[in-house]
Amino acid sequence: NAFIDDYKDGEDISSETRERTIAGLKELGIELFGYGTLDVEPNARSSVSGNMRVTAKVKGQVLDLRDRFATTAASVAPQLADGEGGNETVARGNALRAAAGQAASTIVHQLRAKGL
Repeated sequence: NAFIDDYKDGEDISSETRERTIAGLKELGIELFGYGTLDVEPNARSSVSGNMRVTAKVKGQVLDLRDRFATTAASVAPQLADGEGGNETVARGNALRAAAGQAASTIVHQLRAKGL
């Protein structure tokens, strides 16, 4: 998968992957396409609660494919959120949910502002 290969080497998709993806989606009549990343930073133990603490980072964008050239309809810069839990798995899930929720709210707000 081109997306997986691109993210192994960097923090975004290559221009070739982007162009091929957009062409394929347009052929299918898809008007909006969103993608992004979820990353988890190394964990640590909270000195206050004693729980595991994990930081998650989420970023993404939505492309508008309705015109000849794709444009960014909405985007979110990396959103960081911490999560705590009795173990690393719970802390990671809490951090990812919090970061994803923040990013989703930002994206939805931007799309609504544009009437999309």
